[in-house]
Amino acid sequence: MPTGSTLLTSGLVKIRGTGVTTPNYGMASTAATVDTTGLSVSSVPLSAAFPNTVCCYIPPVQIQWDYTNDNGTTWANAGISSHKIYVTLADPNATANLFQTVLETGCKAAKGDSSSATTASDIWSIFPGLNVKRAGDVNGMQYWGPIARVFPGIFDTAGLLKNADGRCGAWASFLVDVLGAQNITAVNAGILPTMPPPTLAPGWTFVASQQDFPQPNHGIDIYTTHPAQSNNSPAYHFDGHAVVKITGLSGVPGATVYDPSYGRSYPGLSIPTSEQNWENDAVQDYWWHCLDAQGNDRISTVTDPKGSRETKFDK
Repeated sequence: MPTGSTLLTSGLVKIRGTGVTTPNYGMASTAATVDTTGLSVSSVPLSAAFPNTVCCYIPPVQIQWDYTNDNGTTWANAGISSHKIYVTLADPNATANLFQTVLETGCKAAKGDSSSATTASDIWSIFPGLNVKRAGDVNGMQYWGPIARVFPGIFDTAGLLKNADGRCGAWASFLVDVLGAQNITAVNAGILPTMPPPTLAPGWTFVASQQDFPQPNHGIDIYTTHPAQSNNSPAYHFDGHAVVKITGLSGVPGATVYDPSYGRSYPGLSIPTSEQNWENDAVQDYWWHCLDAQGNDRISTVTDPKGSRETKFDK
């Protein structure tokens, strides 16, 4: 309400809205509920329906509001409101975290799409650019940037969006949420090595992992030549990794593994094929934490033998 206006707290009051930036979107004259907190209406349709496609209204829709307390004889200015509106492909999945950036990322990328296949494809198309931004930000969010290196708990969408920085689990969760907001089901899949441990030099011993004791502390090295989201020199030495898998998408045969941290995708005619394609491209070697004969920390590595499986996906 404009400065200096008096709040109406009794009598018959009607309000109406007229689209400013988008003329079709307004609201016909409607009786309002009046109490000491203000005026309100509910379940009033817009003067025009939203399109039956994915849509993202940037800049926001503006509506000019007016009110009358003499049944429409005279109308007074109640100000202009501004609304960011996101139209999704279908009702979001119940598990999707509908943060503003989640909605804006998907709806902006897939604007005008009307099928799950094209929506998924257009959403993914922004990740290979390695510059995915939060809503309103100029710079892209990072993978294994300075915050993720210090605070190990950045493994979910909320942490990624709070810090504009996250590890593989955070980036995988973010992509699953962006797709889920459009009612496209994807899976956040963890990856662990299955390569048998090497034969160590005399006197060397494996160091047990705190996570899977008494198994050796082991993991994978991603190729250091792979740049990541807003980070050309990310960490590469991991216990495991997290990616996103989509299968059974209408009109898209087979399965695809998406690695949003690095903006790389791996389609295949089957789940095992797409998983193998990821391993062939991403994994440089497998490592084990060891102690040498003098008790010094060492790392023993085995190069990934391309074309055979030495990793397992938990989903």
